[in-house]
Amino acid sequence: MGDKNNTSGSSASSQRMDPGWAHVIQVNENNTNDLQCIYCMKVYKGGINRIKQHLAGSYKNVVRCPKCPEDVRNQMQEFIVKKREQKSIMNMERPPKFDDVEVLGLDENEEEEELMLEIGSERRRQVLEVTSTSASKKPKVLPPQSSRGPIDCYFSPKPTVTGKNMRQTTIDENSPAKKELRERACVAITRWMYDVGIAFNAVNYDSFGEMIRAIGNYGREMKPLSFHEVRVQLLNKEVQIINDLLKSHKEEWENYGCTLMCDGWTDRKGRTLINFLANSPKGSVFIKSVDASDESKTAALLASLIEKELMDNGPKK
Repeated sequence: MGDKNNTSGSSASSQRMDPGWAHVIQVNENNTNDLQCIYCMKVYKGGINRIKQHLAGSYKNVVRCPKCPEDVRNQMQEFIVKKREQKSIMNMERPPKFDDVEVLGLDENEEEEELMLEIGSERRRQVLEVTSTSASKKPKVLPPQSSRGPIDCYFSPKPTVTGKNMRQTTIDENSPAKKELRERACVAITRWMYDVGIAFNAVNYDSFGEMIRAIGNYGREMKPLSFHEVRVQLLNKEVQIINDLLKSHKEEWENYGCTLMCDGWTDRKGRTLINFLANSPKGSVFIKSVDASDESKTAALLASLIEKELMDNGPKK
């Protein structure tokens, strides 16, 4: 099977001039985006350029192939450098248009260079318009959203002068730049979830959406949380918030009373846990959880636990 795949990879590479095709296996004959390295057998998305970065090494976003021969690695490095020099000469003669920018098929440094060249003329035109507006004190019409280039993926929108008022420019939700920004954010979030083993259904919690919106409201300059903030400062703050919430519920119980509820379940460690909650017109609130693993599951046990909670919360409620 391996010889067959290598043969198919070699035949596919003979039809292409790029030397990288001699070192890959095309997973799907109709898809040139997913390619497999013939040395470490890992599959990479992003086309032949991503595989060449994998073989050449020294790219922070691509894992260096540990089994690539040294002569192949040197060949890939020389080819990438030569190709970059050729593109620089071509860009000096003719700046690329937005439609020519290929997101997945470019090397990391090549992508940034083409993006910067593409938006250079557009940004200079916008600067001239703002300067002219300040001089003549006449409002200018903002460029249409379709003229926004891929550089918007790297910078937050800035306030733009429009006559007498200041208005925050925004990127259309359906624009390629906005979709690219969301894609990058989603990849970063899910990669973190995979690293720490967070359950997939965590994204269904309301608090997850609140977190995303809060980060978006702060902006790109927000620094990651520190271990001390999570373990001490913010934990103590959250405990105080919960205590205040529980206090408001207890005040409701004084006025309208409450219903004591309990349910039992078994966790992954095989422990039998009994949760106690209280319900009132304000809503339901968790009170405590009792580990009854070492007790006999009888009506007398449940009655004694319920009686204790009734006394602790006040029978009059």
